Amino acid sequence: MEKEKKRQYLDVNVPRSLEPYFEELLERPEIKAQVKGEGFTLTYSGLGMWIIHRFLLDNVPAYRFQRVNTTGNRISLYDQKLKRLADIYINPKTGSLHCQLCNAEECEHIKYALTLQDIKEKLKT
Repeated sequence: MEKEKKRQYLDVNVPRSLEPYFEELLERPEIKAQVKGEGFTLTYSGLGMWIIHRFLLDNVPAYRFQRVNTTGNRISLYDQKLKRLADIYINPKTGSLHCQLCNAEECEHIKYALTLQDIKEKLKT
């Protein structure tokens, strides 16, 4: 028996009662610019995908942050929300972390870096 192919997209149904709100959003110039600027289409589907994308950026660190590189005492993360690179440095003497982007020892970038298994292991040594 052949394994069923996984479809590329998930189906999400939105109640028709939300249609006026989708219309209103698609008519607003600032929303149009954001949706289009982030590569989504100016359709109900595109708007829905953009809304989900924004929600994920705000609520799911593994979606928001992408590890770019780890060399020596530096971890580089790309922050999709800020569209910036965050370099986090490990102080070899103290094991403390410093985020150059935020100029802080505690921030979302460091919090995420501490969830990465190899970083946890590096800090234990």
